[in-house]
Amino acid sequence: MIKRRRILAIGVGALAFASASPAEAAGQTAKAAMPQVAATAKAWQEDATLVHLSSVSVRADGTAAEWKYSFYAPKSGKRCVITARSGNIALKEGLRVGHYTQPLGEFIDSDKAMQLARKNGLKGGEPSASVGRPAGAQAESTYWLVTGGWKTGDVSISLDAKTGKLSKLTVLGSDK
Repeated sequence: MIKRRRILAIGVGALAFASASPAEAAGQTAKAAMPQVAATAKAWQEDATLVHLSSVSVRADGTAAEWKYSFYAPKSGKRCVITARSGNIALKEGLRVGHYTQPLGEFIDSDKAMQLARKNGLKGGEPSASVGRPAGAQAESTYWLVTGGWKTGDVSISLDAKTGKLSKLTVLGSDK
């Protein structure tokens, strides 16, 4: 009976993978959808500014099936999140994702950020990544935060978003 369930589960998983679009199966980097995302944001509010982006599940190559882009429109004070998933773009207005209001400065793409995070000691089995800039900070303060996971001993890496230079290494569950 257990063998039969395992075969069924493997078959269902294979079917789901096979029916996924190539973009969904392969994922995309954070910058891959930016032209579409930026156009959608400008159509929403002319002064929309990218203030944060993230994915909760990033592959070792820096791609993800889904990226979330947070925009802020200073004139109206409105916010929206645009989700890019498998070539589809969806906008939701009014969501409050953090207190980010500062435009992101230049930043390297997620594939490079993951490569540098691994080189600098990223550890963990559930990588996530985000690009942010603290409220009131200068563009030079834009950073990538790549988190390996949430278990004791997992490592998070903070990188200068423009240069990729290591800014901080944090080991979960330690004072390091």
